[in-house]
Amino acid sequence: SGMGAHGATPEAWADHEKEVLSACVAASNLREAKAAGKPVAFDDRVGFTAVVIDGRYPQPHMKDKRGRVLCLFDRRTRTPFVSDADGLLGEREP
Repeated sequence: SGMGAHGATPEAWADHEKEVLSACVAASNLREAKAAGKPVAFDDRVGFTAVVIDGRYPQPHMKDKRGRVLCLFDRRTRTPFVSDADGLLGEREP
């Protein structure tokens, strides 16, 4: 069933949003991970919903540094893919 960003009912979208967030938070491997914004659904031809996850790097050498990952959730296979997004959004204000 296509998630068509436009055709979905608010309830279907809310359920999808929850699934995307829990999958992406888990896939991020960040501590204290949470969505940095709202998930964005790409067209069904692309089939992905994207969300940025914000948290802290768990590796000891990262010294609790904040980090962000971009998560692409494949709606067909329900698989999250994450990639470092620190460069995507530019520097945070101190």
